[in-house]
Amino acid sequence: MRFTTELLAIGLALVDVTSGQGLNTTTELANLEHYWSYGRSMPVYPTPQTAGKGEWATAYAKAKALVAQMTDFEKNNITYGQASTTGCSGLSGTVPRLGFPGLCLADSGNGVRATDGVNGYPPGLHVGKPVPANLSRKRASWNEDLAYQRALYMGEEFKNKGVSVALGPVVGPLGKFARGGRNWEGKHIENWSLKEISTIATNLATHET
Repeated sequence: MRFTTELLAIGLALVDVTSGQGLNTTTELANLEHYWSYGRSMPVYPTPQTAGKGEWATAYAKAKALVAQMTDFEKNNITYGQASTTGCSGLSGTVPRLGFPGLCLADSGNGVRATDGVNGYPPGLHVGKPVPANLSRKRASWNEDLAYQRALYMGEEFKNKGVSVALGPVVGPLGKFARGGRNWEGKHIENWSLKEISTIATNLATHET
């Protein structure tokens, strides 16, 4: 009898769990802003066109000049991703005729993944800058020079390993919401500090060119 009672209790508990899951789904659908912000955002056409500033303007010009020489087949080919056994998280297509070797994309947010001779850096969540003294809210305050050095050496390691695109640090949280399982890869969501800390991402990008 005791065994039967325990099985009944387990069954009732499972009913509660599955009912709760259904309720959560209904709740998320009711909050459309929350629902659409997790991989369900509508695409925006046409794609916003930019020209870049400074060194980015030069990079844009080079890219446009290269793409202008490609056939439709070659343009299509470079947009396809493929698996890699070379340490890259993924590879783009190539255009041998124009000497374009493709792009090597590699993780991660705290250093080059799946290779030797590199360092593991603190997560982006631990990187920040001092905030104005008149802000009453307490924020983590980290050494600005160390934050810069972290980006500098991480960028150099990605470059030295032959990585074209570092799937690494982000300036803000991934996605539109502050909460989420991967937000540790970003810094935080306070706009003033994010503006100030953008030099870190710029420095990393400089070593990726």
